[in-house]
Formats: sequence, structure tokens, C-alpha cells
Amino acid sequence: MAVSATATVVSYTGNGSTTSFAVTFPFQGTGSSAELEVVQRTIATGAEAVLSYTTHYTVTGGSGSTGTVVMASAPADTVQIHIRRTTTRTQTVDYTANDPFPADTHELALDRLAMGMHEIQEELDRSFKVSRTNAITTPEFVDNASTRASKLLGFTADGNTLEATTGRVNSVSASNVAVNGAGASQAATVSFTASSGALALGIPVGSTGATGPTGDTDDVLTTRGDLIKRGASTSERLAIGSSNTVLTTTGTDPAWTTVTNAMLAGSIDLTSKVTGALPVANGGSGASTHTANNVLIGAGTSAITSVAPSTSGKVLTSNGTVWTSAVVTSIRAIEFVIDGGGSAITTGVKGYLEIPFACTINAVTLLADQSGSIVVDVWKDTFANYPPVDGDSITASAVPTISSATKSQNSTLTGWTTSISAGDILGFNVDSISTCERVTISLKVTA
Repeated sequence: MAVSATATVVSYTGNGSTTSFAVTFPFQGTGSSAELEVVQRTIATGAEAVLSYTTHYTVTGGSGSTGTVVMASAPADTVQIHIRRTTTRTQTVDYTANDPFPADTHELALDRLAMGMHEIQEELDRSFKVSRTNAITTPEFVDNASTRASKLLGFTADGNTLEATTGRVNSVSASNVAVNGAGASQAATVSFTASSGALALGIPVGSTGATGPTGDTDDVLTTRGDLIKRGASTSERLAIGSSNTVLTTTGTDPAWTTVTNAMLAGSIDLTSKVTGALPVANGGSGASTHTANNVLIGAGTSAITSVAPSTSGKVLTSNGTVWTSAVVTSIRAIEFVIDGGGSAITTGVKGYLEIPFACTINAVTLLADQSGSIVVDVWKDTFANYPPVDGDSITASAVPTISSATKSQNSTLTGWTTSISAGDILGFNVDSISTCERVTISLKVTA
């Protein structure tokens, strides 16, 4: 076969479910003799582990072709799988003189050579090298392990020879460099001990006071929270203030002061300095705008709500829990008395009533002076069409009736025309009667 591709490594990131990973380049051997190396790399740390055949994976394909690495368990998404070709670096072909030319054997040997060169090139590509236009005369170093221990890899003074050199810092210490006899600060110091890797720093002690050794700034702060302020001629201590005091100034010296109303008066412009809605907990409404003419309603710790006035004639009402804008309704009674004058009532029209307000009939009640029976029909028409007649009945088949009793009541009003307009005329007609001498008919209405 021909080896036309130079790839020797293929990498995959696990996902917790995939177990088969394609080997996209040809390799020699198959199964446990496959000339491959499988390396698992932990993404977070870069730690690498060479995996074992059977324990961690098996191989199919190969023997000069591509193949597949099958993991024993699916790699997690925290690791990468790197499959590397590792062709054996041996040459086992031995030609016999005068035998026919073994083309397949010869080509296999060439394939192995090409594969090996590709693998060596891949390793070289991962190595530190001098650039094409640069040179180093001695790229080797001869220091043994004990000499190299705790050292850095560096170059000699001419830059042409590698060497194990000192310079690794194992510890750092710092100390004061005291002022001299005149109280003046001294220069900083630094020293390094190559054999131990100890770095020592000397930190100068500052001259104290505004003009040198006469001051006392070094000891002026005595309490946690103290501040340094500039006095008339030197730096001075400003002791920490009491709880809930603020730092103020007279224009000359700073001082801790308790906040007063006078200090805040006129200092906060609610128009330009406060943005957003002031929360209810802070004394605000919690809302940035209110609709004109709405009534504001409290909502506990939530933003204030409102009730719109709605249509004309409505009033603010409560159901015991919330306020609403609603039409006021009142319950009224339209009553008509039919009196026989000491005798049994007779049949026929007994009179009319003009109703001066609009309303809706909700129930009808008949009350008699004694046990008996009566049927009273109710007629309705406009003032222009007065008087109403039998054809103007509003009771349908549910005509108000007492049957051998002293009273009756009906709030179902099946089939009734219950709506009455302002100015309508009601007429009352006795359809039948027995015994009763006085009967009151009462219409319960809402207006």
C-alpha cells in the first residue's frame, strides 16, 4: 500500500456515552498487537496516563489499514483520548538471493519506514529547537542529576552552551534597614544565596516627621480606625469617631460629627438626585406615576395601587376586602293594595301605578287578610300608551297566585319581563278570586 498521509495522532474529547473512536490513519498490527498507544489526558490538570490493552480498550482493523479503538467504558467529558501510532522500529525483511522479487514484502517494509519517519517528525514538532536562521554551538549539557537538582536550565555567558544554573528562589525574607545615627533613611538591600535559593530583602525604615528625625508619625496611630491628618505644621492622629458619625470639615480641619437635620436640609434634590420610585418601606408609594383622578389604595409593603373612577354615577364601594368603582344599587318595594271593602274582592282591573325610576323586578309577594285563593296579573306600558291592557302582561305563565293560603312568594319569575323604565305604568288585574277581602301585592326591585 502507499502511505500518502502524514498524520500519526488523532484526539477525541469524551462525552460519557461514546466508546468507539476511529483511527483515521493506517497502522500495523491488529488487536493486542496493534502498533498504537492510547493516552488519556485530564483536561483540567493536563495529567496524562497511558492506557492498557484489554483493561481499558481493544482495537479492531489495522494491519496496514485504518481501524477503531473501542474503550471498555465511555470516557467522561472531563478527559481527552489521544490515539498515537507507534510503529515498531525494527527491520525484519531478509531477501534470499535469486528468489523472485517479493513486492508485497518490500512495500510493507517501505510503509513501516514511512510510518516511523512520520512518528519521529511528530515528536520533533513537539521539541524545543533553534530557529532556521539561528544557531547554538553546543545544544547538549553534561551535568548529572545531582548537579541539576534545584537548578534552572540556562545558558552560558556566550549564549551557546546549555547549563544547570542557580537562580531558583526557594525562600524570601524581609527585614528593616534602620535609620542612621542622624535618623535618615538608608538604601534598600537585596542578597541572594545561590546554594540555598534564599532571597533576602532589606526594607528601609522611613524618616519620621515632616522634616526628618524630629517627627513622630511612626507612633502617632494608636487605635484601629485612626486616620492621619495634616496639622498646622506636622502630621497628626485623628482618632476614630463614635458609632454613626461622619467625617466633616470646618474648612480648616476635619472632624467626626453626628449627622443633624440642619446638615441635610436642602442638600438632597429629589428631582435631580433621586431616581426611580421610592419604595413603600422608605416612605414612598413604590410607583413612578399615578393615573389622573384615580383613587390610591394601600397594598401593604407592595406598591400603592389605584381604582379608576370608571363611568358616571359609580361610587367607591367595598366588599370587605377590596375597593372597587361600582354602580350603587338599592333594593326597593313597589306595593299595591287590593281592598274589597269588607267583602270578597271581585275580578277585573284594580288600579294603576306610575313608576318614576328605572328598576328591575327580583321577586313578587302576595299577602292576603285570610286564607283563600287569588290570581293577580301585572301589566306594563309606557305613559304615552296608558292605560296598559291584558296584552301588556309581564308575568307570562307565572302569574302571581295564592292557592288556599294567606301568602305566596316567587323569586324565579320564569318568563317575566323584569325591566321597568322610568315613567312606565303598571296595571293590576284580578284574574280570579275566592274568599280573600284584602290582598297586598309587593314587587321587590333593585334600582
